[in-house]
Amino acid sequence: MNIKFVLIGLMIIGGLIFFNDHHFKSKMKEQFRDAGKNLNSDSGHVTTSMDGYHVDVKLLNQYPSFIVNLTLSPFTATQLPEKLKERINFMVCDPDNITSKADGNADLIQAKIQVIAEDSIKWTYIVHNENGEKVYEHSQVTKDCPEFKKLEKLYD
Repeated sequence: MNIKFVLIGLMIIGGLIFFNDHHFKSKMKEQFRDAGKNLNSDSGHVTTSMDGYHVDVKLLNQYPSFIVNLTLSPFTATQLPEKLKERINFMVCDPDNITSKADGNADLIQAKIQVIAEDSIKWTYIVHNENGEKVYEHSQVTKDCPEFKKLEKLYD
């Protein structure tokens, strides 16, 4: 008779631990998703540099799609050099974008990976020269990146 009570008690405790962990992970996913949805396009305007060019960056948030407009100066060419194309293409797939700010927290990284896969987060980079002419465009669904697939397997 006492064994039944012990077993029932263990099952209840195990269930509480399992469902609490599931709730915690769901909350992390919800927070990451909300952060993406609430990313303010107005605050997404920054100035930086890349390979010797001054870069004006503007973000347009259309969750789950993000459009990043880059204006290079001084740059008047109508074609982007291959080196810059490769760098821009990699920015979408860079695994550091997922693991940074997670401080090695595997649950947080896993939650980010799941949201990116479930929501099919898509990034479009549009590059303009200083005259405003579009010189390059690259779109990528993050979950289709080979680097993302490796990271997904690592944290599965």
